[in-house]
Amino acid sequence: VSELHLDPVLHGGPKKWSFGAHAEFQRRRVELDNLSSQSSDWDAETMMMFVGYDVLPQITVLAGIGSSALEIGPANYGSDASWLLAARMRLLDYLVFDPLQRADLYYCRIDTVIHYQASNADRGLRELNLSEVRGALTASFVTRPHRLNYFDSAGIYFGPAFSRLRASDTNPRERWEGKDDFGIVAGVFMNPGRHTMLKMELARFERNSFNFAAGFHF
Repeated sequence: VSELHLDPVLHGGPKKWSFGAHAEFQRRRVELDNLSSQSSDWDAETMMMFVGYDVLPQITVLAGIGSSALEIGPANYGSDASWLLAARMRLLDYLVFDPLQRADLYYCRIDTVIHYQASNADRGLRELNLSEVRGALTASFVTRPHRLNYFDSAGIYFGPAFSRLRASDTNPRERWEGKDDFGIVAGVFMNPGRHTMLKMELARFERNSFNFAAGFHF
């Protein structure tokens, strides 16, 4: 999920909307009907456009739509439409050092994110319905370097993550589940300006997954 990590803009009108693009390369291990002896590699590539709205300065809801291409072991299901609903809440935004003593500003932030993503995929007479509920609790360390007038902020974040991945095949009737529900996420982000965001994230469950995002806030 793309986290904008932007502060409220005090002048120039309300800045509540955001939009952008998100790409994810998901690598997991899945089990057939919870049988560990019947596990396979899960390789999904998703491209999505998203739009977000700040319900409150610390709460953002997002929706996205795009396409996802999936492979389970040797079976290639091709690509089909995918959609996403998500929410982010900032639980803590703490100024670490006294700004009167330092030229630059440093923040410690804690965020919680949850999203639901679903898609369908076809392979001949077979249809696969897949869904994932994912959540994370992340701690961020953010710097806003005043000496770099052309650069607004940058930071790193990390924390535990939860993912409930499910897929059901219609012909034959099979049910796949993610092997591990708990993992970790870590990432870096930067805001070249107050209204732009770039992010790269690593998620580790059974295998390493990567996602990239770019967005605007207005």
